[in-house]
Amino acid sequence: MGWFDWLEFALTVLVAVLAVAWLWARRYERRVQEADRRRREQRLAHWRLVEWPESPQTFPEPGTTSLDAELASHLADSDEFEQLRRLFGGYFHQDYDLMYDDEDGVLRGYVEEHLPQDVVSTLRALDKLLAFGLTDHDLRDALFALGSDYAAAYTNVWLRSVRAKLLAEARGG
Repeated sequence: MGWFDWLEFALTVLVAVLAVAWLWARRYERRVQEADRRRREQRLAHWRLVEWPESPQTFPEPGTTSLDAELASHLADSDEFEQLRRLFGGYFHQDYDLMYDDEDGVLRGYVEEHLPQDVVSTLRALDKLLAFGLTDHDLRDALFALGSDYAAAYTNVWLRSVRAKLLAEARGG
């Protein structure tokens, strides 16, 4: 056997090894995807048992309350807004786009990393914040008091959409 035959044999073996490795990698990837799908289905089945708070039909007209130092301090220190501080301080920050594709990804990440009772607490805190009837300018300051430094157009409409998306994600929709 000459050197050319050895080279041809080595290349054939190399191609066979690479083909087997590729098949094993695909098989492993499918197993990982299937396991992730099963985990998500189990989590959603568990989460479907939770009683999710429905959004109030109406909220006060923006401008009913103004954000004063006492209210800002209450938002920053009160236990009832702890989960909201986690959402806005830990997820809606200026670098969120490095970790998530969009706002929906932020909310998906929050739901996946927290227990159902934490998400329920967040939804209730969002309802309380919206029930203050803050102007959009005061709402922006309130969200900064909650730890957010995300440069979004903070409005009551935006916050209601965040609440609706968070509820939909928690319900698995």
